[in-house]
Amino acid sequence: MTAHTIVTGNLGDAPQLKFTPSGTAALDLSIGCTPRRKDKQTDQWADDGDQLWIRATIWGRDAEAVTEMNLQKGAKVSVEGTLKRRTYDRQDSTRGESIELASARCLGVAPKPRTQQGDQW
Repeated sequence: MTAHTIVTGNLGDAPQLKFTPSGTAALDLSIGCTPRRKDKQTDQWADDGDQLWIRATIWGRDAEAVTEMNLQKGAKVSVEGTLKRRTYDRQDSTRGESIELASARCLGVAPKPRTQQGDQW
């Protein structure tokens, strides 16, 4: 049984395009998708639980097409794929865990909104 899902969140870093030795493109994404809720008393948005980061790799022509969009950190993306949990050993010998989307495919993007202060309209 597989857990096929769609993840929508903000890029934690600019996407990194790499190529395998055979020349196949691979685009690595780090997607922050921590649920949020609005506090009715303060009228402010706050994280609803621990931070949730999901890694995804888009392959081949899809990877190259997404790269051409020049996405930056903070851009909103929707990606679909099969959820996988992976454990690994960190450099400090502790055990780490990541959640990843296998067979990822990009469904849509929205560039990071420009602000009047930072990007000057």
